[in-house]
Amino acid sequence: MNETEPFSFTSMQEVAPVAIPERQFIQSHDGIRLAYYPFLSETNTQTNVIIIHGGGAHSLAGYEHIAYTLQHDFHVNVFLLDLRGHGHSGGKKGDTPKVTDVWQDISQVVDVIKQQHEGALYLCGHSSGAGLLLQYLSWGEKRKVDGYFFIAPEFGYKSDTAKSNQVPFATVQVWKFVLSAMTKGRLMGHSEAVRFHYPAWVIAQDPLLLTGITI
Repeated sequence: MNETEPFSFTSMQEVAPVAIPERQFIQSHDGIRLAYYPFLSETNTQTNVIIIHGGGAHSLAGYEHIAYTLQHDFHVNVFLLDLRGHGHSGGKKGDTPKVTDVWQDISQVVDVIKQQHEGALYLCGHSSGAGLLLQYLSWGEKRKVDGYFFIAPEFGYKSDTAKSNQVPFATVQVWKFVLSAMTKGRLMGHSEAVRFHYPAWVIAQDPLLLTGITI
């Protein structure tokens, strides 16, 4: 691993590809089409997991390997969701009209999965996707699920969850978040406030990756 990188992009590129299921779509409350990939176990299972990627990423930016392993080695149904404004989902890139729209998207997906598949349902978030799920967990209109998993969670600069020697993957303009919070989102809400430090060669190989997202 390169000590100047938060994790090894080279190692991720060297992993053997896995079979990707056909992309599916769910229509959200405002008509936005949400893309997802159903990695369905070939054996009868009573466990379902929806994985939420990190900000700027998308479902097939490495998450397919987690899904494939859970599907084949642990007989779990796994659903990789592209958040709105990411990957193949609709919406303005790296942005959302309101924060609650993203929460409603998650609820919409939970409803569909529950209708189509029996058994326990878990939500799993990586990086800022984990932060998103923590916010969703505090929302009064959230759907009931059987549990939450957080992978390398990004819970914000006040959470004290980052390692002291961690190589920063993103630059955050905290003042924009403060101003937005003070004005209840009227100011800076749709201004780019987080920039991701993907190497240029990674962006060239995966044009779906976003270099920045808004508050």
